[in-house]
Amino acid sequence: MINLTISEAMTAADGQLVHCEDPAYIGDMLIEGITLDSRKVKPDWLFIADKGERADGHDYVESARRSGAAAAVVERELDIPIPQILVENSLRAMQRIAGYIREKSGVKVIGVVGSVGKTSTRQMLSCVLEQKFSVLSTEGNFNNEYGLPQTLFRLEPHHELAVVEMGISQFGEMDRLGAIARPDYVVFTNIGNMHLENLIDRSGVLRAKTEVVKHMPRNGRLFFNAADDKLCEYAKTSPIPVKFYGIDENLPIHPENIRLIDAAETDFVLNYFGTRIPVSMPAAGLHMVQNAVAAAAVAHELGLTAKQVKAGIESFSPVGHRWRVLFACCPLDANAAANSEESSTSARSETFTVIDDCYNAGPDSVRAALTALVSAAKPGCRKIAMLGNMLELGENSAALHKSLGAYCAECGLDALFTAGDLASNIALGAENAGMRNVFRISKDTASTALLHFAKPGDTVLVKASRGARFENIVDELGNANSVK
Repeated sequence: MINLTISEAMTAADGQLVHCEDPAYIGDMLIEGITLDSRKVKPDWLFIADKGERADGHDYVESARRSGAAAAVVERELDIPIPQILVENSLRAMQRIAGYIREKSGVKVIGVVGSVGKTSTRQMLSCVLEQKFSVLSTEGNFNNEYGLPQTLFRLEPHHELAVVEMGISQFGEMDRLGAIARPDYVVFTNIGNMHLENLIDRSGVLRAKTEVVKHMPRNGRLFFNAADDKLCEYAKTSPIPVKFYGIDENLPIHPENIRLIDAAETDFVLNYFGTRIPVSMPAAGLHMVQNAVAAAAVAHELGLTAKQVKAGIESFSPVGHRWRVLFACCPLDANAAANSEESSTSARSETFTVIDDCYNAGPDSVRAALTALVSAAKPGCRKIAMLGNMLELGENSAALHKSLGAYCAECGLDALFTAGDLASNIALGAENAGMRNVFRISKDTASTALLHFAKPGDTVLVKASRGARFENIVDELGNANSVK
């Protein structure tokens, strides 16, 4: 990590060093790492004792001491022989330390903000920028008030850029994240119908997301999706210069000749300020092309060539349960496949494709996924969706689910399965729009239902909000192997 002494951490945290016989000596000690998890403590690390909903970190300070922690951040002084930085609030102290490290590092920080597509855009952006720079990127879902500081703690002296995902669900959260990251650039993917229980409507979402702007330098840059009406509206009065990206051919960076090859590949020609270069992207869907163009827009700002952008896009790989393409054996062919002496390639001919997109879901992201499913499925084979509850949509939740069901009927889907009380409204919306082959099932029977319904060559999309745990359905399908 960036060189940081205990004294610097104390000052940044606005704390007081206690339980320490030689404050001057201890204060000059270098911290080798910082963590909230006592199980991850290594010698000379700083342990932050946070009092969370499930556990109180103060109960694990002794464990951290035994593992070699140099000091602990605490909200109350403990009778444990370890130097302690006493603060009013451990979480806020952690955030202040992270903000100090961010400033001391001198790196440029690029924030990724939006209702959907943040993680894929962040991953795409990191892959592209790594073609020229040493890049730190958010890992997993470390994008909130706890995760962002832990991402910044991983900064090393060799890093030149940090690409950080910034996720919120309430007003005020982005203000706090912005104060920690102080991003030079921010990419906005979109303003959609997410977290409406707290943010009310899309205008509220816009207001909450753009709280980050006050923490940007006036010579910073905002990168906006040109297809988003709320972002276009905000751009008219933005205090920070805005650059638009998208698929519009009038933009200086845009895609041409887009072709969805299959569920795991999309080809297009990238027009990069007049330079045209073919790109084979290992992901499917127009929304993924938009993510790639967003990355290209930032890359141009930072001086990357078209060839470097191409190499970065082509090195992309999905993260977690985001459009992960798998094969599952059809039941009638499972025994034959198991007993067959033929190659695994031949056995796979009796499989159907599963698109695992279970990480999260909202009306906009599910529509985008359905569109990609219909476009990427094999000709003559069925397009099937297994959809679950979309959470945190507020008082309009039922209507938004029904509207999505209507889109299922309109987009060319061949069959729809739903599981969950809210998701039953998706089924109702589809039926009201005249769709046949609509099935309401339980999550416990979903994998069995899909295995018995699917035929060789079919493509099945599995998607729901994270709280629905639909990844269990994918796991239960069995005999699944990654396409690439």
